[in-house]
Amino acid sequence: MRLLSFLVDAAIVAIIAFVAGGGWSLLIGTFVLYHSASLWLTGQTVGKAIGNLELRSADGSRLPRTPRSVALLIGRSSVGYAIVDACGLGVLLALPQANRARRCLHDWVFGTRVVMRDDFSWALPRLRQRLLDFANNRRAASAAVQREQEETRRVAGLWHWLVTGALALEQVLDAIQRAVGHIAGWFGGPSPATGSSVLSTKAAASVAIASSAVTAGAITGLATWADAEDASFEGRWGLIEVKEVGSNTFEGRMSEDTRSADGCLFESGQLVWRFAGTEQLLNGAVIWARLSDGECTGFEWGPATFELRDRGTEANPGDDVLRQCSINPRTDVRACHRLKRN
Repeated sequence: MRLLSFLVDAAIVAIIAFVAGGGWSLLIGTFVLYHSASLWLTGQTVGKAIGNLELRSADGSRLPRTPRSVALLIGRSSVGYAIVDACGLGVLLALPQANRARRCLHDWVFGTRVVMRDDFSWALPRLRQRLLDFANNRRAASAAVQREQEETRRVAGLWHWLVTGALALEQVLDAIQRAVGHIAGWFGGPSPATGSSVLSTKAAASVAIASSAVTAGAITGLATWADAEDASFEGRWGLIEVKEVGSNTFEGRMSEDTRSADGCLFESGQLVWRFAGTEQLLNGAVIWARLSDGECTGFEWGPATFELRDRGTEANPGDDVLRQCSINPRTDVRACHRLKRN
């Protein structure tokens, strides 16, 4: 049920971010603010209201609407999900039967739990009532904050539009109910255990540090993998134009007529490189001029490696560097060159 609620909230956040203009920073910011403000006001989000779930303190009491709770919920919705949970792995802690309260790693670190308010039902009248209750509770909480807590008044006012979204969804369900009656399926079970296990400050800090290390390692690995996946050898390197001619197979041709230091003419369009592979270091061959008595008598291929180094950015592809090393097939002399992307 927690997973279903999370997916509902994720869809709402994605829609809000898209309407507001899109972008990863806006999406992440909307996610954090949506969860933090909603949970601070009522202990629920739209998704949790649908799933009949509520966020509470580890001892089962409702979170107080105080500035300290605002900070805790912002941390839970940002650092908790992204770092403490080690890119999502921390939610697996809720799966074992021994964890009857179904607390994820971020719940342990931030001293929270998610409880089911009563037996769950998929019947549309129940879903409709839960959404209506959520909207009414949010309005009542906002009014209470306006009256009683000057220092947190702005937090409630900023999220007044949440009521509109909840009521709109409630009206959709109401229309479905009138058209098809209600669904008779019944799912769910008793509320999770409500033990009061709370990690000490030292233990919570240790868990957070350990999971942060795991997260950092995972992000580094993903970044390295993505960098390798994004490696592109296509483009112009010096006077050589490289194109992908097959699946992970590349050819380099001269972009203009050029004479080497030995006086050999490399004509525009002449094939001078060929290599293939899926990593950043690829194997292939390079054309070498064949000389006789100081005269150019032809060309022959020598084994070579191609390595993409010092990756640039999409905005500054000229920072890319290609290191090409090849062995002269006649003299066994190895030569390396560093070329920048034009």
